[in-house]
Amino acid sequence: MELQYTQTTPVLKYDPELMDRLLAAYRCAQEHAKNADIPVAQSDLWDLIVDQEMQPLKTAIEAGDTRGMFDYLSRIGKDYAWFGGLTLGIDGYTPQHWTTGQVAELYWEKLVLLGEACGALCIENPESGPYESNIRLSPEIVLAKIEAQIGVSLSPPDNILTTFGIKVGSGVYHYRHINAIYAAQMMANLLPDAGRVVEVGGGLGLLALYAQRMKTLDYSIYDLPISGMISGFFLLNTLGADQVCLFGEDRQKAAVHIKPFWTLADISTNSVDLVVNQDGLNEIDLVTVEFLIQHMERVTKSRFLSLNLETLGEDRRVAAYVRQFTDMKRLWRSKTWVREGYVDELYEC
Repeated sequence: MELQYTQTTPVLKYDPELMDRLLAAYRCAQEHAKNADIPVAQSDLWDLIVDQEMQPLKTAIEAGDTRGMFDYLSRIGKDYAWFGGLTLGIDGYTPQHWTTGQVAELYWEKLVLLGEACGALCIENPESGPYESNIRLSPEIVLAKIEAQIGVSLSPPDNILTTFGIKVGSGVYHYRHINAIYAAQMMANLLPDAGRVVEVGGGLGLLALYAQRMKTLDYSIYDLPISGMISGFFLLNTLGADQVCLFGEDRQKAAVHIKPFWTLADISTNSVDLVVNQDGLNEIDLVTVEFLIQHMERVTKSRFLSLNLETLGEDRRVAAYVRQFTDMKRLWRSKTWVREGYVDELYEC
C-alpha cells in the first residue's frame, strides 16, 4: 500500500474586520492585566517561544499593524518549527532528516491507533493473530470506520493554514488532527449535552473544533493573549466570525470563547463540567502551574482530564502538581494511544 504525504497551500484573503477584532481582544487583555491578580511568573518554555519565534507578530501587534499580523498568522506552518501545538506544518515531532515517506508512515500508524482506541478497529493479538492486519487496510476504510464509530465527519480544516500530512480521501491529516480527535472523543464520553468545558492552553483550537462537532458544548479556552490571537485567527476562519467570542466581546451564543489564562479566577466555583489540558502544563513555570491547577480544581464540578508528557522528571508531571497543589484524586491512568511518551489521566475534584 502506498501512502500519500502531501501539503495544502491555502491562500486566505485579508479581512480587516477580523484582524481588528483580534487586535482589540489582545489590547483588551493587556489592559485587563494591569489590574488583575496575576502570579509573578518565572521564565519558562513559552517565554522563549514568544520572545524568539513570535517576534514578528509581537512587533506587528505593538505597531497596530493588522496587515503585518495577518501576514504572520496566515504563514503559520509554512516553515519548520521546533515546537508544536500552534502549527500544522512540520515540527519537532519528527526529525528534520526524515523523508516524507517516513513521516507519512508515522501519521498513518497514529490514524490506525486512533481507530483501535475508539473501538472502530479490533485490537490485534500477536499471540493468536490476526496481527498487522489493521495497518494494511486502506486509509479510506480506516477513516470511514472511525467516523462511523464516533458518529461525525472528521474532515480536517486543512484550507486555513498550510497543512502537511497524510492524504485520506479529500482531506490532509496532520498528527495534531489525530491527537485532537482522540481527546475530543474522550471528552464527549465524559460530558453531558451542553456541558461546560474549560480548556487550559488551547493551541490552534483543534480540540475545541472537534469537541464541538461531537457534542454541543459551552466551550472556553484560557491561554496566553498571543496564543489566543493565533487560535482566534484559526477558529474565526474555520468556524465562522459569529461562532467565536474573543476577549472583551459580547457573543454569548458563540461556539467557542477565548480568554486570557488569568481570568480563570473569575469563574464561579463548581460551575464547569470538565477541565481539560492537552500537551501543556509541563511547559509552564511552577508559579503559574500552581495558580492554574488550583483554580481548575475550584471551578470544576467533578473532573479534570490531562493528556500530557512525563519526560521532564517526576516533579514536572501533572501527577506531581496534583499532589502538591490540590486535593484531587486520580480515577484512572493509561498511556496515550496515539502519541508515545504521553499519559492520559482523569482526576476527580
